[in-house]
Amino acid sequence: MSHSSRQGVYAIHAAALILSFTGYFASTINLPALDIIFWRCLFAAGLIFVLLHRPKHWLAVKGQWGWLGLCGLLTGIHWVTYFQAMQWAGWGLGTLALFTFPVMTAMLEPWIKQQGRLAGKDWLLVLLCFAGVLMLLPWHLGWQGAAQSQVFWGLLSGLLSALVWSVRNILVGKHLTGINSFTSVAWQMWVAMLLLLPFISQSPASIALVDWGLMLLLAAVVTALPHALILTALARIPATTAGMISCIQPAYAITWGWLLLGQSMSLLSLMGAGCIVLAAFYESQRRMRA
Repeated sequence: MSHSSRQGVYAIHAAALILSFTGYFASTINLPALDIIFWRCLFAAGLIFVLLHRPKHWLAVKGQWGWLGLCGLLTGIHWVTYFQAMQWAGWGLGTLALFTFPVMTAMLEPWIKQQGRLAGKDWLLVLLCFAGVLMLLPWHLGWQGAAQSQVFWGLLSGLLSALVWSVRNILVGKHLTGINSFTSVAWQMWVAMLLLLPFISQSPASIALVDWGLMLLLAAVVTALPHALILTALARIPATTAGMISCIQPAYAITWGWLLLGQSMSLLSLMGAGCIVLAAFYESQRRMRA
């Protein structure tokens, strides 16, 4: 492996590791998910604008404002429901629910792009993935207890987050490929922030200093930095390799949740995690090679 390729592998591993830490902020910031995401968008988009200020890039989006607006709306919904999933179901389970998105993308893309129907092996991946999600439920509470549990609603929120993220990614790939990546992400964050503004429940004066510090870390270290690392990695290693390595993120999240917050998982839940990660890994590999 060349030095450049080795740097790319390190960069994508670092990005997956940092992104897996998102659950810590969802669990420890004493604010509703919607409020956290509002400030995350404001700080992260502002940071990208300051550090990567390229006037020609920021304004080179003419004709794409509608798609940027729609993708910004979807980004906001995705982040709010993802954080809500981790607050309700736990760090690891919320991340696992989100990582159904590669399979959801495989389901949705042929329909959105009018490219025909799913193949038989795609349906097998869907079944494997959602069987894994069912294994994450607290079945020791019984059918009724599992369906009424906070974990159940957290997993539903995570699945909604995955669905919205899949649609957003398909639309970005179809309509926004001609825009600088950082410019596109920053504009989507600005849109999400503006749309969330009327719904925030906590005034700035009521937010504790420690929560301000955590939200700044979330924006700088867990939002802007991983995007830079991913772009660095894709310049040095094949997208196939990057996609496969990124599937390790749920394993990181489960480990962090156990070590830092004591969020353990049952054997059945770990088996479900294996099904979801396997489906995501296979789908990511197949799509990158297509």
